[in-house]
Amino acid sequence: MTNDELWDAGYMRLLNFMHSHARRPSKHHPEEHAMLNWLKSQRRRYRLGLMPAERVDRFRHLLQTCQQLQRVNQYAYVVETESNQPPITPQE
Repeated sequence: MTNDELWDAGYMRLLNFMHSHARRPSKHHPEEHAMLNWLKSQRRRYRLGLMPAERVDRFRHLLQTCQQLQRVNQYAYVVETESNQPPITPQE
């Protein structure tokens, strides 16, 4: 496979994962490490200006999707109630 084909495969794999699971890959799931590492390396290349121009727009779309799926707080659970109570936080 060429580098372009490998990049396209990584892009599509990550995008499909995020759409089907409604979350970003997690470091706590070993089967998702390859996608997470691909995303990290592409962010680095993008930040350093090493990403080819034809990939930049597609990668920005991927970053927007990641931003939309970002957790606000993993410990706060919002429970819909009739009274506007604050989020429930687990007690230790």
